[in-house]
Amino acid sequence: YIAFQSCWSLRTVNFPSSLREIHSYAFHGCSSLLHAFLNEGLQVIEDDAFRGCSSLKTIRVPSTVERLGAGALASCTSLMTVEISENLKSIGESALDSCHELRNVAFPSRVHEFGPKLFCSCTEIRRLLFDNFAVDYFDSYYDDDTNQRLIDIFKKRFDGLPAHKLCYSHSHQPTAQTIQGLK
Repeated sequence: YIAFQSCWSLRTVNFPSSLREIHSYAFHGCSSLLHAFLNEGLQVIEDDAFRGCSSLKTIRVPSTVERLGAGALASCTSLMTVEISENLKSIGESALDSCHELRNVAFPSRVHEFGPKLFCSCTEIRRLLFDNFAVDYFDSYYDDDTNQRLIDIFKKRFDGLPAHKLCYSHSHQPTAQTIQGLK
């Protein structure tokens, strides 16, 4: 399962169309990996599959993937863009933890399971898109209507998960006003 773990010279991976699952730790610590071209037909990206791929800048999750495992893209410190397909249903705990350069993430409407600490130490996040409603994070306050829409989206999408468990780091913590009414 850890066939390429810590393969420092690996720069590009093209996955065959027959591949259905990327196993846990398969590319863990491949610090020179720049491109991972994931195939249609892939169904699961297991826990920590790409953890520590510190040169990876962008990744597109194919439409056939239904689950992104815990820590799957954690510590990909150069990752700026994650393109998540409409069919993804579950994102595991800390899946995007410590992606320091991550700026924009759009979540498809079918994702119903979000693990805690999803954005822990993601200090550059500026925009989250939930159900086509953009939430901009740049130390500003929202008017009451926007706050209520944000609260409704968090309630609907995170099904009781306390918003603080998403773990926006330091100055990017949602304000108390933003998360009022959540458990």
